[in-house]
Amino acid sequence: MKRSLTLIAVAIMLLAPATAQAFDPATQAHAGACSETTVHVPRAVHDLRENGVLGTYVEVLGIDARGRSAVKVAEEELVVVKLRHGAVAANHGCEEGIVFPVGSRKLRAGEKVAIWVPRKLRGELCSGPGKDCVARRLTEKVVLPINCWNIDEGKFSVVVYVRRPPAPRPEPPAMAMPSAKAGLDCQAGAVVVELRNDPQASADASFLVDGKRHGPVAPGDAQKVKVPVAAGASVKVTVRSGGRTLLEHLYTSHCGTPATPSSKTPSAAKTPPSRALPAATATLTCIKEEFGLDEKGRIDVTLYNGAKATLPATFSVFVNGVTTSYGPLQPGQIRTIPALEFTVQEALEGLISEVEVRSGGMLLYSAVYENSCVEGG
Repeated sequence: MKRSLTLIAVAIMLLAPATAQAFDPATQAHAGACSETTVHVPRAVHDLRENGVLGTYVEVLGIDARGRSAVKVAEEELVVVKLRHGAVAANHGCEEGIVFPVGSRKLRAGEKVAIWVPRKLRGELCSGPGKDCVARRLTEKVVLPINCWNIDEGKFSVVVYVRRPPAPRPEPPAMAMPSAKAGLDCQAGAVVVELRNDPQASADASFLVDGKRHGPVAPGDAQKVKVPVAAGASVKVTVRSGGRTLLEHLYTSHCGTPATPSSKTPSAAKTPPSRALPAATATLTCIKEEFGLDEKGRIDVTLYNGAKATLPATFSVFVNGVTTSYGPLQPGQIRTIPALEFTVQEALEGLISEVEVRSGGMLLYSAVYENSCVEGG
């Protein structure tokens, strides 16, 4: 917080020594000056410190140097600028580390002075007039003329140059995003046209359906329009929006007599897609020979194409590394394949039978048989 020198000066004057300080040309432009004449801020800060007044300057200017070096803060936050107008200032001199009032002083327009600039504004400063810099007027209560760097109090108008802010991006123009689709509705006895405006649109959409205006339709909304068409007749539907043709199509009604609100005639059912309905399973059968001297096993695979299928089905049967193709089987047809036979000796030797059935790339059945016909197996 900036503090006035009035009370500071009274206290300091009471402590001032009786003897006058000798003029030091190394750090004073003249007797009573607080620094040499310079526009170089670090040099002036050095002189203020050598003359024992830097702490007073930090307090009067309102520089927050807590936890930081006063020299470094002053070097960073003092900036040399020019006065816009002449002004009368209350001038203060330096002696024996004391800042004291010495009367009024006239400052002229254009004279260079140093001011304290807050860190936030310092980050925006640039060197001077130009296409990338703009002038900003500031009103200051304390300035430091560069010919002595004494504290002058009053009301001063100065100009600093800051980086030109980027030009604001123009807002994109409000834009509708219309679309249209249509279909014949036998129950309605009409071509039903759906007019839609995309949710990402930024403006309402208006439409022309066969020259008749419809809308506006808000972003994300839709509106339906019916274009009547008699049974057996044709109608051309044209939809336009924003000067563009969205839809243009000739629709012919094959619906017979259009349904009325009291009619219970259902709308025409959609034709199901043509497809096969393959299925498969496998069974293990154990066969005992005469007198029980030998025993065999057999795996049968049953292939089936569903009765509601509209296409024939083909199958790939994989048994112990061998693939065999079967089919085609017509809708409703069943076929059983003796896929594998094995003896009891083969079973005792650890025969493992793997069976897999596929159709159209789809796995229908998969199983592994291990020693299934061996007693105690």
